[in-house]
Amino acid sequence: MVLNWLNFSHRWMWVWLSIGFFGLFLLSPVKSKPYGDGDFHIEAKTLVSYLSGNAPFEVVSISKAPGPVLFYAIPYLAAGDQSSDERKLLYARIWMCICIALMHYMIYGTLVSVYGAITSNVFMVFTFIIPLHVYYSMGIWAECLAYLSMLMIINGFLRREGNHWHSTFFIGLFILILARPNAILTIPLIFLLSFLVRGNLITNHYRSLRLGLLFVGLAVLFSGFLVKQLPNTRITYYQDDYFAYVQHIGRFQYRNETWDWRYWDRSTRQGSMDFQDYETSGRQLRQLAFDSGKSVADVFGLWNWNDIFDHPVMTIKQSVLRLINGHLLQINSVTPEKFSKSGLNGHFLYWIFHTFLNFINLFILALAIWLFFSYKSWRDYWILLAVLMAFFIFHGFVYMEQRYLFPCRVIYMFLAAIFIGHHIPKITSKNESP
Repeated sequence: MVLNWLNFSHRWMWVWLSIGFFGLFLLSPVKSKPYGDGDFHIEAKTLVSYLSGNAPFEVVSISKAPGPVLFYAIPYLAAGDQSSDERKLLYARIWMCICIALMHYMIYGTLVSVYGAITSNVFMVFTFIIPLHVYYSMGIWAECLAYLSMLMIINGFLRREGNHWHSTFFIGLFILILARPNAILTIPLIFLLSFLVRGNLITNHYRSLRLGLLFVGLAVLFSGFLVKQLPNTRITYYQDDYFAYVQHIGRFQYRNETWDWRYWDRSTRQGSMDFQDYETSGRQLRQLAFDSGKSVADVFGLWNWNDIFDHPVMTIKQSVLRLINGHLLQINSVTPEKFSKSGLNGHFLYWIFHTFLNFINLFILALAIWLFFSYKSWRDYWILLAVLMAFFIFHGFVYMEQRYLFPCRVIYMFLAAIFIGHHIPKITSKNESP
């Protein structure tokens, strides 16, 4: 019965399910922080105030990634500059719901045309069995835009024909970099690997691929130039300072407390020596920057690089632990005590839930790895490996939160779905043979 269901196209069902999951999460206590870290929300509001004529251009700022600010400015503008934050958040959630439903409609149709209904349905099952895209869409984060861009990248990857790459691949890559600037490493990695990989469809028309990458790179540089022209008067860390600040956090992540994997903030890291050392070091470096008149990027950056060269073995250990932790799933928005139901111990239910969650998560990852390294499949999907490597290199070396690898999970689900779609017909044909 299940196999018969998988063999048929259910395109609109998945669209309505996308909308239904948003409704369920709106009523659920399990949500991400509504306004994220605050930066995208504040800067999108300020941009809308300027566009509405209620604020001068001098207040417009984009301190981190420009993509989410522009993305959320659209629903904020629809909600109205004078509307409450709660109304803007509601419009943003509706906006994300519409965008994700449309992208699910598009990617499902492409998967059906390339791999058939089984692979398409399995991909969508994986998408909703751990609906992180809905969880993050409950707040103003970069993750929703990164998710949409990854779907566009895979859609464009599948729709390439002959010597022509579909524009959605390059548009998706451009949006991904605007959402996650560290993903810019993808461009040189794809360019480099295009010289190393031989004997597949992609390298047979590498010229169009490299030309597209050139245009994406130029578009990213031009976007960065435009951001630099903004007044950027808001008091916060901007790109250069922010990188040094985040890298400084990473220098203390798993430094001495190898197995303390708690979320990195003051409320959850109580009693952590690594966190206390980080705060002490941060105060000293900020004071040094103030006394010397140097920028945070210069002072923090010099200390970070000296620390890396002074502790190479520790740096490797930290990188490995970051990549392991980044591939696990843990809910930080709900404490174990709040998992208590019907008299059952909250901590017990918390760990049961996370064991089940990570079993599914690691199962999908294992299938993706199996496909990638079997039947020389890496020759067909190496370009997606370049995207993964960009995230692994940056966050493995700099700093890791589990949500940072969320875009990578789209690729894992895609590869795992192909693996299952490839093997199910073989299993059923064996069972049906006399």
